[in-house]
Amino acid sequence: MDDPSSAPKPAGERTLLEGLIHYISVLVSYKWLTLTITLTAAAISVAFSIMSKVLPPEKSPLPNLYTAASVILLQREEGMSLEATLASLGLVVPGTTGPGSAGFDIGQLAIRVVKSREFLDTLLDDFGFYTKYNLSREHKTSARQMLLSTSSFDYDRTTRTLTISYTSIEPVFARDMVARMVELLNEWFLTRGGTSKQKQKTFLEQKLKEVSADVSRLEDQVKKFQETYGVLRVEDFFASQSQILENLRSQYRLKEIEIQNYMKFVKIEDPNLVMMKSERDNLLEQIKKVESGFTNPSGTISPSKQDLPDLAQKFENLNSALRIQKNIFEALSQQYELAKLSVENEPVFQVLEAAEVPDVKSGPSRGKICVVATLLALVGSAVLSFSLNALKSRTKEPGTLRRLAGKIK
Repeated sequence: MDDPSSAPKPAGERTLLEGLIHYISVLVSYKWLTLTITLTAAAISVAFSIMSKVLPPEKSPLPNLYTAASVILLQREEGMSLEATLASLGLVVPGTTGPGSAGFDIGQLAIRVVKSREFLDTLLDDFGFYTKYNLSREHKTSARQMLLSTSSFDYDRTTRTLTISYTSIEPVFARDMVARMVELLNEWFLTRGGTSKQKQKTFLEQKLKEVSADVSRLEDQVKKFQETYGVLRVEDFFASQSQILENLRSQYRLKEIEIQNYMKFVKIEDPNLVMMKSERDNLLEQIKKVESGFTNPSGTISPSKQDLPDLAQKFENLNSALRIQKNIFEALSQQYELAKLSVENEPVFQVLEAAEVPDVKSGPSRGKICVVATLLALVGSAVLSFSLNALKSRTKEPGTLRRLAGKIK
């Protein structure tokens, strides 16, 4: 029986070893082409790398890049200690949900701030980007994208640290840019964002102004009331008016008795009787005047007896409102002093590593560029060798030249 392995193979079918030998032979046949292309690419990449390193950074096609970075520790948000204190006064700090409010991430807020248009525009103006890179102010979006493309913001939730970095061909410029970013971020938190303690302090300042204005307004109303009615307390005025009326009525009764007794002895109207009747009528007029109310020559008002309850209630309401506002002002003042001490002692965030001038380039890796370029040239030359070999093989097949000639005709 014949060995199957000795059977003839179909045309064009090769073993793996035969195929490998075939490809190696093709590469050997075109070794000078492969070596020439590979060495040329290597020489060009090395020369390009050397030129890019020797030329000034602003003129080099591939200048050295330097990255400056700063690491800041974001403080953990604490609950509003003011809520419990002001709850009894009916006051609530707006925009707070208590400790451990879900969904809030101060790190993401910080990144959102540094990527905001206002933040980026401030940096563009501070460092003269438009003049430095010959940009038009009408294309602000392009300038912002240019600034963001060279900046990096990395937030680590585990350690609550935010790394702000900037890459530039100028080491000092990169350091200054990062330092300014940290400074602007701190200013934003202090003025508009802030931690819960900073928000508490701002809220207290606003409420103190409002309560102080209310206290001043109520004090003016109480003072005006007292000046109008000439008393310090309505109760004192009520007692004084009651005493005056009692005295006038007593005098009126005595005068009436005196007139009646005098008329028993006198039958005609003599001057004494006329005078006594005049005094009696005057007393009656004074009683009516006190009861109906009048304005004194000094400008103070003596209210009627019917108006006294309403005035007493009004005066009591003013004093009650004034006492409440003063109590609120005192409580807020204490909290404000504590809040000032707390905010001054605890910064918005802590700078763990300040930006410094980088002395080692962060890129580019010219060695890797040369290696990659050489490898790509080697692969390309191999593909070209196989293509040329395939084309050469096809031209040697019978009838190939005749078909090509026919196509040309």
